[in-house]
Amino acid sequence: MDVIDAISEKRINDGEGKSYCNRTAIALEMLKLGSRIMKKNIDKDSNETPSISVDDKLALIAESVLKTEYFTNTIFLGGRGDIDKAKHQGTEENYQKYLSEMKYKLNYFFNQK
Repeated sequence: MDVIDAISEKRINDGEGKSYCNRTAIALEMLKLGSRIMKKNIDKDSNETPSISVDDKLALIAESVLKTEYFTNTIFLGGRGDIDKAKHQGTEENYQKYLSEMKYKLNYFFNQK
């Protein structure tokens, strides 16, 4: 009750009318607020979907960009006439090496598990 009385006194000092500052009005307001919070928590628990963090989203975008860069560089090497370099870069071994380096960098920057 002390909390409600303190709220009431503060509102009276702020110039609000006594009909909005009585114990019943303040207690009803607190009950409404508490019920909204409880409803939100219940809804959150029942509709719990796995949320994806911003870092996870950025890591996915960065990974896509880096893979695209690798393939684009390989294609442009072939287009410039550096067929041997393009074939060497396009081998499965080099691609796996590039993927492992990329994963290391992404884990470093985005602290992925």
